[in-house]
Amino acid sequence: MSNIANKDRHAYEMMDGKTLSIGWLEKGQIKILENLKKAVDQGEDYFELLRTIRGQNSPMLKEFGGRLTPEAYQSVFFRVAQDIVERAGIAQGRALASEDLKMDPNMAFMSLAEAGKLIGLSRAAIHLALTKGNILGWRVGTIWIVDRSSVLKYAERHSCSGSK
Repeated sequence: MSNIANKDRHAYEMMDGKTLSIGWLEKGQIKILENLKKAVDQGEDYFELLRTIRGQNSPMLKEFGGRLTPEAYQSVFFRVAQDIVERAGIAQGRALASEDLKMDPNMAFMSLAEAGKLIGLSRAAIHLALTKGNILGWRVGTIWIVDRSSVLKYAERHSCSGSK
């Protein structure tokens, strides 16, 4: 049975920890979300998944005239679909997690802010360690991502106290 919803589970936990009630969604909407999750599980590319939920013929936007209106964006159906796709983007390394999201302790890469939270340092301190070569990281456009294991090793060497 689907991990989106079933007779015993009428809620979906978002990456930010909020829980959305989805028990009242129509069966067709649940099926669309299940198919979206199946596409993610089969490795469909993040950008294709984005087109699926935001594109011209998106089933998520059908009831909103095919447009991503504020009402569509705030709908539970769209928010769950967006969450599923963003999780895929993060897993594929094509999107970075927001600072508001729960940190996945198994994530290999993280933002500067996530690294700072992890070991109890400021974002600026992590950036300084990165530029000095004490933490391994890469620039992706205008954003830095850092290697989680490198951050943990840095914390051990410098006696940082964080939530490790």
